[in-house]
Amino acid sequence: MKTKVLGEKFLDYATYADYHERFNRYGLSESNKRLLPQLLKETTTDVSIQSKFEDILKTLLHYLSNAGIFYGHSPKACLYISYVLSEKVHSMTGQDYTEDTYQIFKTFVDKYIARKGLHNHRCKSELTKIEHDKYKQMQALYQVYNKYTPLSQTYAPRNLDYCESMTYLVSLYNAFLNTYQPGNLEFNTILKHFQGLMNEIALKAKPHCRGRTFPVVNPDLFEEPKVIAPPPPLEIESKTSQGDTLDNTGISEHSKVTRLATSGEGVEVGENPQIAKGPEESDPLRKHMNNEISLECKDLICHMITLIQTQQYQKEKMPLDQHF
Repeated sequence: MKTKVLGEKFLDYATYADYHERFNRYGLSESNKRLLPQLLKETTTDVSIQSKFEDILKTLLHYLSNAGIFYGHSPKACLYISYVLSEKVHSMTGQDYTEDTYQIFKTFVDKYIARKGLHNHRCKSELTKIEHDKYKQMQALYQVYNKYTPLSQTYAPRNLDYCESMTYLVSLYNAFLNTYQPGNLEFNTILKHFQGLMNEIALKAKPHCRGRTFPVVNPDLFEEPKVIAPPPPLEIESKTSQGDTLDNTGISEHSKVTRLATSGEGVEVGENPQIAKGPEESDPLRKHMNNEISLECKDLICHMITLIQTQQYQKEKMPLDQHF
């Protein structure tokens, strides 16, 4: 399974190649050679640490003294320096890049800026500690960059080892793509740019290396997750569909519910019990009670209960022989 790589802190080929050439164009000046021992003592009083990191700090001093590169604000230049420091810690000390080591480098930068009275604070806040996993990813890509640069020169095909070097470059790049893949759009941009350069150099190499092929693998680019739109909200049901839906007879469901009670004499109780026909018309007392029901009861249940009680009262007052 490929490892996803995020593009933060990575440099595209053009930027990396530019800094790599400019930072390493000249050696440390004589004045900075004299300044180095003083900065070492100001950075740490531990002689063993001074000795252990002297060569790395010499490189750092050389990079910091390239004033032209830091003209204005150049955070990417500091990213390049941060990577080189990580590389030298691993290659020259054989140890991991620890937080203590990082603090030594930061202190050295602070002392240099104070000594020079610089106002642009070059790399004071942009110098970063590159974690081990990120460093290994950068190393794998920047090795490809370093192999590509000399082979991209116009004189390169005249070299006797050109074809072998091209084969190695393509295999190194393919190995990187088979191990890593972009984890965001930023790294997509970096790889797509370099992919075009690799396809171009492989095509130009074919006439000079007959019988050889240089199949360049395509990167497995990152795709943003598709945003699925939420379903539209359910339509608000009409009042009729919620509780007063008419059936095919034209009678509402609500009305059906209200017609649950039937009097002993067969009187149907509807929503408006005042229009019910039955024995109450011949019984003044019952008629009077029903009128009271209409006045006092404000809901259907009240009507039903009171009416049933009235019917029970009528049965109780009937002569005994009328019960049979």
